[in-house]
Amino acid sequence: MFAWAMYDWANSVFALTIRTAIFPIYYNAVTKSAAIAQGASENGPYWVHWLGMKVDNSVAYSYNTSLAFLLVSFITPILSGVADFAGKKKLMMQIFCLIGSLACMALYFFTQNTISLALWLLLIATISWNGSLVFYNAFLPEIATEDRFDKLSATGFSLGYLGSVLLLILNLVVIQFPQTFFPVAQKQLLLMQSGISEAESLKQAISYYEAMASRWAFCR
Repeated sequence: MFAWAMYDWANSVFALTIRTAIFPIYYNAVTKSAAIAQGASENGPYWVHWLGMKVDNSVAYSYNTSLAFLLVSFITPILSGVADFAGKKKLMMQIFCLIGSLACMALYFFTQNTISLALWLLLIATISWNGSLVFYNAFLPEIATEDRFDKLSATGFSLGYLGSVLLLILNLVVIQFPQTFFPVAQKQLLLMQSGISEAESLKQAISYYEAMASRWAFCR
């Protein structure tokens, strides 16, 4: 039962780090910079390509999320029936978990040149995260009696909140204080050697490592 509860410790990180706190901010920053580099106004709109369509970056993000949940609503009843019939709930949960983890790790390569790929990876990760939860929740009646459902479920939620908040704090510290964790001074020196002013080179060095720290957060 403790192992079941600890799964919430891990999967809640996706909801907080990827879906809520860090990825959306990084996504907006990257898509804005990419659009401006291609001639867009500073005030927007910031166009991206999503499924062959040219749409606003915030619209693409919303469409992507909606599509993920729509696909989940179609595939999970089918997969749940198959898993119940074949007794493969654990295997199905492991498959969804693995695919989602790999998709999140691949988000490390999310830059201005890989926006479409990042949206696909986010779609896959969101589907996998929701899919794994379907089978995860299905284990509750098998590992606890009905009178312990509430206590065990509350334990899982509590560990999930605790784990996700602890990792979020760690990620935010690394992102906000890159000088403490990355060789910012060396990066600044290299930029200055290319003719960039001291102040501008420091700004660019910090920005470079803040972006790297954000991408690392997607992998944890």
